[in-house]
Amino acid sequence: MAPKWILPAMVVLLIVMVVSGVLARLLAPRQAATREFLAAQEAERLADPLAPTPPLDEVEMVFPVAALTDQDGRSRTTEILNGQITLVSFIFTNCVLVCPQLTGVMAELHEATEGVRHGGRPIRQLSISVDPERDTPEVLRSYAESFGADTERWVFTRTDQAQVDALAETLMFRIAPDPDPANLILLPDGSEMANIVHPSRVFLVGPDRRVLGLYDSNHPQEIDRLKQRLQAIARAP
Repeated sequence: MAPKWILPAMVVLLIVMVVSGVLARLLAPRQAATREFLAAQEAERLADPLAPTPPLDEVEMVFPVAALTDQDGRSRTTEILNGQITLVSFIFTNCVLVCPQLTGVMAELHEATEGVRHGGRPIRQLSISVDPERDTPEVLRSYAESFGADTERWVFTRTDQAQVDALAETLMFRIAPDPDPANLILLPDGSEMANIVHPSRVFLVGPDRRVLGLYDSNHPQEIDRLKQRLQAIARAP
């Protein structure tokens, strides 16, 4: 004789299957509409790839002028963004949470954009340290080499903390010490530092230093969309 719980369990299972089928049929049109909307939005973006992506079409975000020092110790400013398409990231070389993925994605984009040009100029990359105290030019050069960067196209830079904070304020992102002790970083000399909270996004920046789009390095589909957009930009006049 079957246990008493078998029949109620079968009834519950049947109800779950019926409800799941009904929900799937109800949600299918909405899911299809969402896919169509996203496809239309992506087609519109690729049709005019130099137009800022919403909400950046209404909230103008422009890189301010800030003094920088690159991995070779040369003085630069954020005006190196002028007149070209640039992918920008904010990093620090001791980072073990966000940066390995973020800089890995930047390295992937570095390879993908080799030979890709807009207006006769190559698509460039700029990584800005949020830890200027430790990220000296020598440290940045070693970091660049570890990711196989051609520093003619991908420049690694530092600035002072006040200008890091000013960039964060203007570009509306947060830089702050991580209060979680579980995220303490062990440094090569045996000391520890707090993790630094900073964005995991790649900033797509236009020739006028305006941010055209933000792409989360933790989502491969967003990076794929960025690659498609860069190819569309290369074809744009």
